[in-house]
Amino acid sequence: LAGGVAAGTAGEMMLTPFGSMIVGFLAGIISVLGFKYLSVFPDVADGVRDTSYQGAMQAASIAVTLGIALFGGLVVGFILKLPIRF
Repeated sequence: LAGGVAAGTAGEMMLTPFGSMIVGFLAGIISVLGFKYLSVFPDVADGVRDTSYQGAMQAASIAVTLGIALFGGLVVGFILKLPIRF
């Protein structure tokens, strides 16, 4: 998945199959290493929060993000449906 995202961000570049394999390999390695060594939250590591509380906060963040996206989409949709003629 990380390789597809990396190749997609360079969509305007001409990548050969070998270049695509290298980009995918490097993106995959960076993704795995980042998950392994950079995904520990400081409060969880220090014992201030437990993992279930951190998971609940992340689930709430996803809900808030989806709510903002839906609300923004509805507002833009209603604005675009207004009968304004230029």
